[in-house]
Amino acid sequence: MTGRLRAADVPEIRAELTSWLAEAGGAHWGREFALRSAAELPQEYRSAPYGAAAALARRAAAGLRAAEMYYVAGEMAQLAAAAGERLPAYRLHHEELPAERGLLIWEVPCTVYRMGALRVPVRAASWWPHGDGVEVILWGLTDDRIAEQERLSRVSGTRLRAQLPALDRIASSVLPYGQLPRWLGPAGWESEQDYDWHARAERTVLATWLLMGQPLVHASEEQAPRSAVRRIRRLDPGVPTRISYVQLRRAAADGQPSGARGRREYHHQWLVRGHWRKQWLPAREAHRPVWVSQHVRGPLGAPLLGAERVNVLRR
Repeated sequence: MTGRLRAADVPEIRAELTSWLAEAGGAHWGREFALRSAAELPQEYRSAPYGAAAALARRAAAGLRAAEMYYVAGEMAQLAAAAGERLPAYRLHHEELPAERGLLIWEVPCTVYRMGALRVPVRAASWWPHGDGVEVILWGLTDDRIAEQERLSRVSGTRLRAQLPALDRIASSVLPYGQLPRWLGPAGWESEQDYDWHARAERTVLATWLLMGQPLVHASEEQAPRSAVRRIRRLDPGVPTRISYVQLRRAAADGQPSGARGRREYHHQWLVRGHWRKQWLPAREAHRPVWVSQHVRGPLGAPLLGAERVNVLRR
């Protein structure tokens, strides 16, 4: 399964992945962990990689089975990736998650994750409660990873592809509540060598969660096709088959009336780039980032400053 994923595919992808994790996921991940160097593994996986892999697979299966499913449209995925790069320092809170347990699939790759010589597009994220935070697994398409391995090794992955589900684990981590992640600082990246691929992907996940809670995003409910529902019921009769389709709302007309009472009068329009704005939450006694989309300010019909440098993109 390559290229664009459809919203209708998500329930069956989730059911197949949950079933595979319960039956073979722990052993498969254990072999992967055992083959990696200690420096490539989180501290908690180094002493007993097979046991850690089995525990992670059990948590992933339980989390996915109860997960709310989300399909993020292409424009929204691209916005989340761009907004994630500019995400300001803040502390994650439980209320900002769209659901306690979830599976989110981006229609198009939201970023690329570097795994040694491999470069794998990130296509999905799943999460569930873990300790004082939320555990997140980043997923790519199995076809994408095997194609990349074939490109580097020139060895066919046809047999391996038949044994694995559509999604392939890229990495996992725990995001703590109420704490400032190392990479959510104001300085940004100092050099290409300091670029943290995992941090970039996590930024995109967080930006997606935050955007999903804003009015600029619209979510509608979709149902898996009947043929997929029958296959899902054979795998696990208890899993839901509904999915939330998340996309950007249509932008309102640009510009604002001139001569508003009590306000300064402008004679030009100008382009405001998309940016994060801090919103104060009295109940939390803290700020929350709110995304302000790119828009044009100034009176309707007035000349646009810098018009020769403006590219008009229509949805």
